[in-house]
Amino acid sequence: MIVVKFFLMVLLFSTSSMAEVGTAPNQQNAPAAKKRQNPFNMIFLRTTKKPRTQRTPKKNKPNPRAQVQEETTKNLSILTYDTEDQAPRSCNNFINARGELGVWGKRLIKATYDVNKTCFYEQINYSGVCPQFNNFSQFRKEQFIAFLFASIAAFESSCNNEISVQGTNDLADGIFQLEYSQAQRADAQRSARFCASNRGVNTRDINFQMECAASIFSSHYCKEGRIVGARTGGYFQKLNRPERAITQLARRFPYCN
Repeated sequence: MIVVKFFLMVLLFSTSSMAEVGTAPNQQNAPAAKKRQNPFNMIFLRTTKKPRTQRTPKKNKPNPRAQVQEETTKNLSILTYDTEDQAPRSCNNFINARGELGVWGKRLIKATYDVNKTCFYEQINYSGVCPQFNNFSQFRKEQFIAFLFASIAAFESSCNNEISVQGTNDLADGIFQLEYSQAQRADAQRSARFCASNRGVNTRDINFQMECAASIFSSHYCKEGRIVGARTGGYFQKLNRPERAITQLARRFPYCN
């Protein structure tokens, strides 16, 4: 009996030890099981956090307007005979060597729109000066018209708005050498709205000069159907014949021929 009891005690002791040894690994692995990541999270991470690939930088597309200005740089320098610090009296105030409109150029273009946009950009026959005018874009047309009026001002006043010269019938005043007296403007049947033919006005005011010159131009070349640069007469004498100085200078605008 004593041997049997001893055998049973040894058997029970070994069984409990084996039980403890069998459960220990499970207890040690339990924390590890908690640390395992959800496989769906891993899928999510793989689908959203892809490794970034280096992209080749996009090449800047050329600006067509900038190209136009670069192309005209070589050709518009004929009007830059004054230095930049003399800009208030320079023809660069109309348009510079880069083809950019200056303060006077912008006011002139506004005047052409106010006086008669259709006349200036669709009806006037510029073939005596610029045969390709009708093929120009609106931007290029505005450049040419600024260049044309800068050419007029260059010979009328050297682009100096403070010059007055005694003419046959009246003082010629300002950048375009327009009629000084209200009576003379009325006799010449100038526009009451744009040339103040019914009232006195500061004839050197730059807005007056631009609007009245545009109005005279519109009257000659739209209402009367004259050809710019041809032998058809007009207020600006040096523009009304092919061999005249303004005509020759205006023809040097790029892309006219």
